[in-house]
Amino acid sequence: MNQQLYTIVEVSDLLKITRSHAYRLKKSQTWPHIMLGGSLRFTSGDIDAIQAMNRKQPPPDKSPGRRPPRIPKRP
Repeated sequence: MNQQLYTIVEVSDLLKITRSHAYRLKKSQTWPHIMLGGSLRFTSGDIDAIQAMNRKQPPPDKSPGRRPPRIPKRP
């Protein structure tokens, strides 16, 4: 089991965010991680899970139906 472990600085570089923002997101979103003694480490699977947690779904396609009728202005 020779798996690559990443530090929070390396993860923040991969995600293109600052180190302090990565710490805030880790705390608020409960990112998966490994604690080795007092050292915080992430596996590649953890990074994939973090990206999946933050993936946005595209909005549903609106059907190109008829526009609603305009309300006539008052005279």
